[in-house]
Amino acid sequence: MQRQCDTALELARFLDSSPEITRVHYPWLDSSPYSRLAHQQMRGGGGVLSFEMAGGGEAAHTFVDALRLIPTATSLGGVESIIEIPADLDFSSKELGAAGSEVAVDPGLVRLSVGLEDGEDLLADLERGLRGVG
Repeated sequence: MQRQCDTALELARFLDSSPEITRVHYPWLDSSPYSRLAHQQMRGGGGVLSFEMAGGGEAAHTFVDALRLIPTATSLGGVESIIEIPADLDFSSKELGAAGSEVAVDPGLVRLSVGLEDGEDLLADLERGLRGVG
């Protein structure tokens, strides 16, 4: 778990500095409004992070399609990293309302569950994805 947390934080920091990304959601990032609380309550930020692509849904798909190491899958993951675009789950506004939610999923939101692969390999794959967008 510690390795997942360490790698996820490293990847979150990398993505947070990228101009192709408008926002990174990860509790241990200094830019997170929950960072102070997360550091008080947790030993690590967890192995899951999400981020919003500046170019919206089209950029998110281009990014994910350019990845070679991280496969697209819908799961909380396991020992391997996986990535998904939550908007592709295609919940309609009516379905969201029936579930008690008024908030639609941003089409540029990407969710990454970090596994136990080498952090440098994962970082290189994310760089490849961003080059595909840029």
